[in-house]
Amino acid sequence: MQGAGRLYLPLAWMREAGLDPDSWLAAPVFDARLAGVVQRLLGEAAALYRRSEAGIARLPLACRPGIGAARWIYAEIGHQVARQGFDSVSRRAVVSGRRKAALLARSLGAIALPAGTTDAPCLAETRFLVEAVAAEPRRGHAPVPARRLGEQVGWMLDLMLRLEQERPLNGGMR
Repeated sequence: MQGAGRLYLPLAWMREAGLDPDSWLAAPVFDARLAGVVQRLLGEAAALYRRSEAGIARLPLACRPGIGAARWIYAEIGHQVARQGFDSVSRRAVVSGRRKAALLARSLGAIALPAGTTDAPCLAETRFLVEAVAAEPRRGHAPVPARRLGEQVGWMLDLMLRLEQERPLNGGMR
């Protein structure tokens, strides 16, 4: 997973697999070592996606569909990379607009579900966000313009399609 001279894999994991990140980035090639690193990363991501569901269910109702859709769409990109043999170098993982719409619908359906429970503490990497939201008073904020559910879905689908069209084929995360 690299693009535009950036590397989106844990450097320590690459080194553990016998890959020098700088050398690899200079001439990216997919092999079994890299597949192992990508597989490991996707496993960690899957655990974090599952863990996120309890928190998403506790967000304000208006936030849940967008954040939930992002959770499911990014997980689906990971599933696609896995289906491609964990090759994120020579092949781009693509999620169709139709599949994205289905995942958005799935996130909309989850709005009504009660918040799940987890005994897991907040991750150190996200603690500052959780604390900032918890400390923020709910009163005194300008109201968010109300949108009907159909408008929210249409806006979200339009945004996803525009982002997909604007993303260069060889740039960004693969």
